[in-house]
Amino acid sequence: MPRPLTALLLSLAMLVGCVVQPPETSHENVTATVSPYPSVEEWLQLQHEATTLDRAQVAERLALMNKDMDLAEQYRYGILNQQLQTYGAWTVARDTFQKLQENADLPEAQRQLAGIFRQYNQNRINAYARQQELVTQQNELQQKLDHAGEEKRLLEHKIQALTELETAISTRKEE
Repeated sequence: MPRPLTALLLSLAMLVGCVVQPPETSHENVTATVSPYPSVEEWLQLQHEATTLDRAQVAERLALMNKDMDLAEQYRYGILNQQLQTYGAWTVARDTFQKLQENADLPEAQRQLAGIFRQYNQNRINAYARQQELVTQQNELQQKLDHAGEEKRLLEHKIQALTELETAISTRKEE
């Protein structure tokens, strides 16, 4: 498991542990409130399942997703895009998690999880941009090195020609 993903999962586990439990109440006239949203644990399980998929399976599941997504499907959409190793998919994942993070209807724990994944994808995007910049700089430096090597060969050729010319002149003077 990649190091950033391990750190992310560890942070998420600590976040889940920090969720405040309501105080114990009597069972008289208490109606159970069921959240219409999956729990953080369920979201983490979905994320774990997505990490076991290969690219073809991820692409297949993304293609089957409905465009009218509820919040749980938006999360799944972001997680699946996060698994693809492309810049475009990372930006889609980041934007999806941004929407989830800003959604006031979601419980705080889910918004925090979405924020962690948004930042994770933003970091991947930034790292990719830095890598591309370094590749560009490396290519430019390689071109300069190649040009300098060519100039060196030309100078060596000129020096050799001058040396041969000096040798020919000194040979004529001796004769």
